[in-house]
Amino acid sequence: MRSSIELQNLKLNTKIGEYGEEDSAQFEHYLDLKFSIDTGYVLIHSDNMRDVYDYDQLVEKIEKLENSGRFITQEYLIKCIVDLCLKESKIMDLEIFLYKKSVTNLSGSYGVRLLVSANEMSYLRQERPST
Repeated sequence: MRSSIELQNLKLNTKIGEYGEEDSAQFEHYLDLKFSIDTGYVLIHSDNMRDVYDYDQLVEKIEKLENSGRFITQEYLIKCIVDLCLKESKIMDLEIFLYKKSVTNLSGSYGVRLLVSANEMSYLRQERPST
C-alpha cells in the first residue's frame, strides 16, 4: 500500500532567468510536487485534521520562497524546494516538476524534473544541517 500527496499546476509568482523584464514576463512558471507519506495519514479512523498530513504549511513556505526574489535558474529553485521538503520529516520521497509556459503562444511547456527516492531523502537529511 502506498499513499501520496500531489500538488499540481501551482502557479509561481516568481521571475526565473537572466532575461530583460519584458522577456521574463512572457513566461508563467508552474510547480508540480508529488511525495509519499505514511498511509496512516490517509487511512484515518476519524474525520480530524490532526490525523492527516497538512500540506498547507509546505505550500505557504514555497509561496514565501517564490516571493523572495528573482531566480536565475529553475534548478536552483528546485534545490531550494527540496531543502524545504527535507525539513518535513513526514515526506518520504519526492518528485518535483518545475516548468514554464509561454503566455504568448500555446506551444507547450518547458521544465526540469527531479525524483528523490526515500533512501536519497534519508541521505540528504543526514548530510544537510537542520535549521
